[in-house]
Amino acid sequence: MRTIDGIEGPTAAPAARAALAFLALILVQGLHELEHVVQVTQRFVLGNPTGAGILGSWLDIEPVHMAYNTGFLALIVACYLIGGFPGEVRRRHPVTFWLMTFVLLFEGYHVLEHVVKMAQFLETGMNGTPGIVGQFVNLVWLHFTYNTVAYLPLLVVFFADGYHRVVGEVLSSAARRGPGPAAAPP
Repeated sequence: MRTIDGIEGPTAAPAARAALAFLALILVQGLHELEHVVQVTQRFVLGNPTGAGILGSWLDIEPVHMAYNTGFLALIVACYLIGGFPGEVRRRHPVTFWLMTFVLLFEGYHVLEHVVKMAQFLETGMNGTPGIVGQFVNLVWLHFTYNTVAYLPLLVVFFADGYHRVVGEVLSSAARRGPGPAAAPP
């Protein structure tokens, strides 16, 4: 199996794990980004002042945002480490190293915003608290921007470092193998 930059042999499995983890990162944040695009469209194009996105009417509470962004940061950290960004990638692909490092630090700040918003939520019992920067900027646009700034560099890294090719190879290899052996009855 060819992997990132033609790596084969014993390092193929870790490269496949890194690519699949990165795919999860791209898909999860892609859906979150879509949620924010819908919310911006509802509010500023369709004129719905309470537009909350696709799932927002059920999930638009600060504890959910805090949990999501903390989980997203954990997935970024996992991809950063599994993908070898502190070591090999830094030497061979400095641009993607710096993009991933930027996303890691930026999302760390985004989580800090949600920690402040969570403290405000607990103090006031009100949803939609401003956080730090939200005191000065519209919250819908702010979080749309935060999520876009975190997502676009991830897409660049996913394609520039060849993770998309590895995912394709892993999935086509799995399809060729077919379903695994059936579990034995108890």
